Amino acid sequence: MSADYVPQVDDRVRRYDWTNGNHMDVDYVGRTIIAGTDRFGNEWSTGLDGDWIKVETPTPLPERWANVYPDGIWQDHKSARSANTNATHKNRLAILHIWTDANGVDHADIERVSR
Repeated sequence: MSADYVPQVDDRVRRYDWTNGNHMDVDYVGRTIIAGTDRFGNEWSTGLDGDWIKVETPTPLPERWANVYPDGIWQDHKSARSANTNATHKNRLAILHIWTDANGVDHADIERVSR
């Protein structure tokens, strides 16, 4: 049987029963308490007892733009300028922009293109 995980300073952690992506970035671990910052930037502390999980930060998405067409075809580009310059159909519907911010949160922005 493996030992229980013990949070360490600079880890991102959550308890087994926390939901909705809640986590804490650990700033301090004492003998009985843990303190840190939640995903909203609020500082707080709680008892160290309980079941903790280390939250692994996902690899960021590569920043990409894609032209989207009504027939389901889309073209991948490394910049918005490239997507606009290389749009091949007059009936382009939108430009899709995917990226990951500094906090590891994924985003997908859709900009409708007027015809």
